[in-house]
Amino acid sequence: MRATVEATVRHGYRNLVGTLTVSLLVSLTVVPLLAMATVGTPLAVLAGLWATCLALGVVLIGAFRFATTVARRGVPIAVVPELRAGLTAPRTGLALGASTFVVLAVGVALVGLTPTSFQSIAVGVAAFLLADWYLVVGFAAPELGAGRPLRTALRAGVDRLLDAPDAVAVFLVLSFVCALVAGVTIVTVGLFLPGVLCLLAAHVTDAIDADR
Repeated sequence: MRATVEATVRHGYRNLVGTLTVSLLVSLTVVPLLAMATVGTPLAVLAGLWATCLALGVVLIGAFRFATTVARRGVPIAVVPELRAGLTAPRTGLALGASTFVVLAVGVALVGLTPTSFQSIAVGVAAFLLADWYLVVGFAAPELGAGRPLRTALRAGVDRLLDAPDAVAVFLVLSFVCALVAGVTIVTVGLFLPGVLCLLAAHVTDAIDADR
């Protein structure tokens, strides 16, 4: 865990501009959802969530490409070429966004449609579903960054989860710590957390592949 933290911090500092750029782009993907939320109708919110998920999926491909390149080379990397290379083939990103929308919609529907007496159970199941999706996507960072088909990338992520259960705990704990540290203000969440989590996923998966 210590080596992963040190590598993430060191490489993130060396690529501070790139990390900030990635974080900002990921944060901006929530704009459609926020804009449609002002309308207030369920259909508008659903449309905003759909647009946000698609944009998020496309941006994450470029973000993971940048993060995995940083983790493997360990030197300052120009962020724009990496992002551009990830965005020029958006098929995987759109598929990732659509899948994320389905996961979120199922979680929201599960909580919203469950009777009040079973709400706590529904919330727990929805949280478990979201956490599992976060883990699978995070552990598929190298393949997603390379623009591999979504099914292939997710299969690789699941394989890493099964091969390195200790890394799952490390990834979750470090993700939680990063969220707490960045949660000091909304600004720090938007400017740092997404990029740091992408770098963390890249370093964790790189360590797993090295152990293999």
